[in-house]
Amino acid sequence: MKKVNIIVGGITVLVIVLLTALPSRKEKDSLAYVAANEVTVSGTVEDVQEFLCPVMDDRGTHVVLNTGRETMLVHVAIARFLRDHQFILSRGDRLQVRGAKIRYQGKEGLIAREIVRGEEVFTVRDASGKPLWLN
Repeated sequence: MKKVNIIVGGITVLVIVLLTALPSRKEKDSLAYVAANEVTVSGTVEDVQEFLCPVMDDRGTHVVLNTGRETMLVHVAIARFLRDHQFILSRGDRLQVRGAKIRYQGKEGLIAREIVRGEEVFTVRDASGKPLWLN
Protein backbone atom coordinates (compact mmCIF):
# COMPACT_ATOMS: atom_id res chain seq x y z
CA MET A 1 0.00 0.00 0.00
CA LYS A 2 2.85 2.36 0.88
CA LYS A 3 4.46 1.64 -2.49
CA VAL A 4 1.21 2.55 -4.32
CA ASN A 5 0.96 5.88 -2.45
CA ILE A 6 4.55 6.73 -3.41
CA ILE A 7 3.89 5.90 -7.08
CA VAL A 8 0.63 7.92 -7.15
CA GLY A 9 2.37 10.83 -5.41
CA GLY A 10 5.25 10.69 -7.89
CA ILE A 11 2.88 10.65 -10.87
CA THR A 12 0.92 13.58 -9.43
CA VAL A 13 4.10 15.64 -9.02
CA LEU A 14 5.20 14.72 -12.55
CA VAL A 15 1.84 15.78 -14.04
CA ILE A 16 1.95 19.11 -12.17
CA VAL A 17 5.51 19.79 -13.36
CA LEU A 18 4.60 18.96 -16.97
CA LEU A 19 1.48 21.12 -16.95
CA THR A 20 3.30 24.14 -15.56
CA ALA A 21 6.13 23.68 -18.08
CA LEU A 22 3.81 23.70 -21.11
CA PRO A 23 3.54 27.10 -22.80
CA SER A 24 0.19 28.81 -22.38
CA ARG A 25 -1.92 29.23 -25.51
CA LYS A 26 -3.27 32.50 -24.11
CA GLU A 27 -1.07 35.46 -25.03
CA LYS A 28 0.31 37.23 -22.02
CA ASP A 29 -0.11 40.93 -21.41
CA SER A 30 2.89 42.99 -22.44
CA LEU A 31 2.71 46.23 -20.45
CA ALA A 32 6.19 47.69 -20.81
CA TYR A 33 7.00 50.65 -23.06
CA VAL A 34 9.30 49.29 -25.75
CA ALA A 35 10.58 52.01 -28.09
CA ALA A 36 11.05 49.43 -30.88
CA ASN A 37 7.26 48.91 -30.85
CA GLU A 38 6.53 52.60 -31.43
CA VAL A 39 3.86 53.50 -33.97
CA THR A 40 1.73 56.53 -34.81
CA VAL A 41 -2.04 56.17 -35.12
CA SER A 42 -4.79 58.66 -35.86
CA GLY A 43 -8.41 58.46 -34.90
CA THR A 44 -11.40 59.81 -33.05
CA VAL A 45 -11.93 59.50 -29.30
CA GLU A 46 -14.98 57.32 -28.65
CA ASP A 47 -14.65 57.37 -24.86
CA VAL A 48 -12.45 58.75 -22.09
CA GLN A 49 -11.94 56.50 -19.06
CA GLU A 50 -10.14 56.94 -15.77
CA PHE A 51 -9.20 53.84 -13.78
CA LEU A 52 -6.43 52.25 -11.73
CA CYS A 53 -4.04 51.12 -14.42
CA PRO A 54 -1.46 48.32 -14.22
CA VAL A 55 0.61 50.05 -16.93
CA MET A 56 0.98 53.27 -14.95
CA ASP A 57 0.50 51.78 -11.47
CA ASP A 58 -1.75 54.73 -10.62
CA ARG A 59 -5.12 56.18 -11.56
CA GLY A 60 -4.73 56.72 -15.29
CA THR A 61 -6.54 58.48 -18.09
CA HIS A 62 -7.29 56.30 -21.10
CA VAL A 63 -9.03 56.91 -24.40
CA VAL A 64 -10.83 54.46 -26.62
CA LEU A 65 -9.57 55.52 -30.04
CA ASN A 66 -11.34 54.54 -33.26
CA THR A 67 -8.81 54.57 -36.10
CA GLY A 68 -11.34 53.57 -38.74
CA ARG A 69 -9.79 50.10 -38.99
CA GLU A 70 -9.82 49.23 -35.30
CA THR A 71 -10.71 50.49 -31.87
CA MET A 72 -7.92 50.48 -29.30
CA LEU A 73 -7.35 51.49 -25.72
CA VAL A 74 -4.70 54.17 -25.37
CA HIS A 75 -3.01 54.49 -21.99
CA VAL A 76 -2.34 58.24 -21.92
CA ALA A 77 -0.92 59.26 -18.52
CA ILE A 78 -1.77 59.40 -14.86
CA ALA A 79 -4.88 61.54 -14.46
CA ARG A 80 -3.18 63.95 -12.05
CA PHE A 81 -0.49 64.81 -14.65
CA LEU A 82 -3.10 65.71 -17.28
CA ARG A 83 -5.09 67.82 -14.78
CA ASP A 84 -1.93 69.62 -13.61
CA HIS A 85 -1.21 70.58 -17.24
CA GLN A 86 -4.88 71.35 -17.99
CA PHE A 87 -4.90 68.87 -20.87
CA ILE A 88 -8.44 67.55 -21.13
CA LEU A 89 -9.45 64.88 -23.62
CA SER A 90 -13.05 64.61 -24.76
CA ARG A 91 -15.23 62.30 -26.79
CA GLY A 92 -15.07 63.33 -30.45
CA ASP A 93 -11.51 64.72 -30.27
CA ARG A 94 -9.48 63.91 -33.37
CA LEU A 95 -6.02 62.75 -32.24
CA GLN A 96 -2.73 61.58 -33.63
CA VAL A 97 -0.99 59.43 -31.01
CA ARG A 98 2.61 58.27 -31.06
CA GLY A 99 3.34 55.44 -28.65
CA ALA A 100 4.36 51.86 -28.09
CA LYS A 101 2.07 48.98 -29.00
CA ILE A 102 1.24 46.68 -26.12
CA ARG A 103 -1.03 43.75 -25.37
CA TYR A 104 -3.51 44.44 -22.55
CA GLN A 105 -6.32 42.10 -21.49
CA GLY A 106 -5.77 40.05 -24.64
CA LYS A 107 -6.14 43.03 -27.01
CA GLU A 108 -3.70 45.34 -28.71
CA GLY A 109 -3.38 48.74 -27.10
CA LEU A 110 -1.02 51.68 -27.03
CA ILE A 111 1.00 53.46 -24.36
CA ALA A 112 1.03 57.10 -25.46
CA ARG A 113 4.22 59.12 -25.70
CA GLU A 114 2.93 62.13 -27.63
CA ILE A 115 -0.56 63.33 -28.51
CA VAL A 116 -1.35 65.80 -31.27
CA ARG A 117 -4.77 67.48 -31.31
CA GLY A 118 -5.01 70.10 -34.03
CA GLU A 119 -2.02 72.41 -33.52
CA GLU A 120 -1.55 71.30 -29.90
CA VAL A 121 1.21 68.78 -29.09
CA PHE A 122 1.25 67.22 -25.62
CA THR A 123 4.14 64.95 -24.62
CA VAL A 124 3.69 62.50 -21.73
CA ARG A 125 6.85 60.38 -22.05
CA ASP A 126 10.38 60.93 -23.29
CA ALA A 127 11.79 59.10 -26.33
CA SER A 128 12.70 56.04 -24.23
CA GLY A 129 9.18 55.85 -22.80
CA LYS A 130 9.97 57.22 -19.33
CA PRO A 131 6.91 59.06 -17.96
CA LEU A 132 7.46 62.82 -17.64
CA TRP A 133 5.49 62.91 -14.38
CA LEU A 134 8.40 61.03 -12.76
CA ASN A 135 10.83 63.90 -13.44
